[in-house]
Amino acid sequence: MAIPTQYVEYCLNSCLFQSDYVINDIFATQSWGTTVDYLIEWIPGTINRWCAYTNGIQRNCVEVRNAPSDVQVKSEVHVSPFNQLDTTFNPVRYKGSDMVWRDFSQNSFSWNFPYQTLIFSNSNFRNYRLDTYEIYLPYVVNE
Repeated sequence: MAIPTQYVEYCLNSCLFQSDYVINDIFATQSWGTTVDYLIEWIPGTINRWCAYTNGIQRNCVEVRNAPSDVQVKSEVHVSPFNQLDTTFNPVRYKGSDMVWRDFSQNSFSWNFPYQTLIFSNSNFRNYRLDTYEIYLPYVVNE
């Protein structure tokens, strides 16, 4: 079984194409069933500098977009839709221009089968893979 990797992904340019995205995933792994605190922060006094932290350790800083900017919180599964997923996000917050942390106030959740999102509140949700059963139906062709 693969070891989970902590990573930060950010977008350059238009964000319309896969080539616009950059992933920095060389900074840390974590054990299954453990918790990691992520923080993405715009650096005040700069025009477009953002830094990413996990468990309070600065992992990556880039100059990408002016603040304010959209930030997404995602779980991703790579390689196969049979990969397991069970991740809880709590709390998910943003820092306003007044430098005060606030819970997300929008409900813009989406997911693709066989994955599901269980929403407890705007800033507390669980992403997980549904239990599925492979059922094979007979295929009949009448010629």
